[in-house]
Amino acid sequence: MSRPETAEDAMDKAGDLLFDLRRRGIRIWNEGTRIHHAAPEGYVDEKILHQMKDSREEILLHLLQNNQSEVPPHPLSRTQKRFQVGTGDGRTNPGDHVRLIHRLRGPMDVDALESAFQELLVQHPCLRTRFESKGTTVLQQTIPPCRFK
Repeated sequence: MSRPETAEDAMDKAGDLLFDLRRRGIRIWNEGTRIHHAAPEGYVDEKILHQMKDSREEILLHLLQNNQSEVPPHPLSRTQKRFQVGTGDGRTNPGDHVRLIHRLRGPMDVDALESAFQELLVQHPCLRTRFESKGTTVLQQTIPPCRFK
């Protein structure tokens, strides 16, 4: 009797599938939450498409991990320093920002919205930047893209 597949097994299986596809010359990439492939005609058969569909979430996570790059914390830019907003205790907090609310009406394609936000997170590191206080200095740290749901 075999044991049930764990999340780690699923990630390994998706990693093996991606490795095999790339070895065959099939290019795989994501735009938001949509996974695309490019290959000479006939290279991607129904079996591969089925495997890709079954492992969609894990493949997406692998593709996002490939976008990660370790960027050490670095000082605020001149512009960021200019726009620091004062807090109640006299210190500044560069993480404060203006909040806008837009109310939308009508039907919504949740998958398309999720995909658009995912692509924004991948393409714009400023949306993945957090500010850390180290003593009297404030540093910015860009975190790797992660799955947006």
